[in-house]
Amino acid sequence: MAQTAKRGAAQIVFSFVGFGCNQAFLFLMMFLGANRSLSLGPCAIELSDGLFCLLFMMLAFGLYPRLFNRDGQLLRRGKLAAVLVASMMAGAALQGLTRAMGWDAQPLTVVACALMAVPCAWLFCAWGGLLCRESISRFVPEVFLGSALAGAICLAASVLPESGGALVMAMTAAGNGFYLAKLRSGADGGAGDAPCPPPSRATEADPEALRLGARMVAGTLFFGLALGAVQALATVPGAAAAPGLSWSFFLFVLFSIGALQLFGRNPLFSGISILPKVDAPAARSDEGPLDGAYRLAVVIMMAGFLAVPVLSGTSMPGEAVALAGYLAVETVLVCLFMVMGSLSGGNAGLGLSRGLLFLFLGQALGILAASLLQWLSASAAMAYGVGALAGVMALCAYLFLFTDRDLRSLSVVVSRQDGFERRVERMAAAFVLSKRESEILPFVLKGRTAERIASELFISKNTVDTHIRRIYGKCGVHNRQQLIDLSETLDS
Repeated sequence: MAQTAKRGAAQIVFSFVGFGCNQAFLFLMMFLGANRSLSLGPCAIELSDGLFCLLFMMLAFGLYPRLFNRDGQLLRRGKLAAVLVASMMAGAALQGLTRAMGWDAQPLTVVACALMAVPCAWLFCAWGGLLCRESISRFVPEVFLGSALAGAICLAASVLPESGGALVMAMTAAGNGFYLAKLRSGADGGAGDAPCPPPSRATEADPEALRLGARMVAGTLFFGLALGAVQALATVPGAAAAPGLSWSFFLFVLFSIGALQLFGRNPLFSGISILPKVDAPAARSDEGPLDGAYRLAVVIMMAGFLAVPVLSGTSMPGEAVALAGYLAVETVLVCLFMVMGSLSGGNAGLGLSRGLLFLFLGQALGILAASLLQWLSASAAMAYGVGALAGVMALCAYLFLFTDRDLRSLSVVVSRQDGFERRVERMAAAFVLSKRESEILPFVLKGRTAERIASELFISKNTVDTHIRRIYGKCGVHNRQQLIDLSETLDS
């Protein structure tokens, strides 16, 4: 038993450290370095490096559902995952070399961005699917732990020269691959390209989750648009792409730690849910811990937008605070996209790909719009006005698109799903089901046919039938309906 607990703790560490490495790579790729503009006739497009990365990531997110339509499908291709990690390292090295040598070759920049952005996007979705193999109440704290680690890595990289930042990016890509390999070897016993175990959820698309998903995507687009506009107006060619970047990452680390505390002490091992327990004071006010994290992230972001004229010229400009709030909002949205993916058919990676596609689309549109405005009028009043307008857009997204009420509605859906998962866990423990039987049990309780279960778990129908017969035997029932009745009896 002690050895099993030790392996479980190791898997948790591998998961959030690997996710943190991938997230740190994403942040450094997007915000580290100098602002390089792209001339298009009389108009100059600011932040061309970041814009190219955004475009390639949107392309990757758009292709992800077509190429990897099931969670874990990318990770089962061990050689492909290794190639993606190598591509990230090569892109970071090429970008660092062009900056160190002072080369102003736009084609090399485009190649470096493509080498980094596409695999980073795919692996980000893969990590989301991997984390979602845990229950919803377990993977959300892992996301915040990984985010705190990513912020700390980026904070260290932001105080180094550009060559040092490129080295940190290469190291985070290597860490990404290392922990993916550790999780694969732990999952399949080191059997090379053997399949990783698929998710154990048998979740049908929830209509309420689908409705909330559409509202969340609209709000996401507005958040990205607001940040992109302010980010482009906050810098000039040759200056830092993100002024006060160290402050942004420092505030983001503080946010991640604060958000993690909303889940209580030792959240990864106590199994505290997104929703508080029924007898908790927060439950009586119909509020879940993610509500507070979302609200705090939006407040930080709006405060940064509105502080642009106040903190102008200081070591911590308002744009740095706004960026910290944006990273915080993105982290909360990542949790929500994973939850939505799980509730909308059990595919967290596809939920992430759709949500982040719209987030980065908004950011790219914001950069382009701000570049156009800067070409029309480069006055300080214009910059301050855009900052205030961005704050209003973020406020509108929070008040009218994806609101506190929507988050509470999502919490109800999450609570329903968590209740089903707890029922499955109790049955598996009470009747001493094997690992594979425990994976098949939720599908049986959901009424899936043997053929559907076989296709979900990538095993034969005969194997599924054998495991179902063993589940019936251990539970002392003779058919599916009796098994469902037994689960409801245990639940009550």
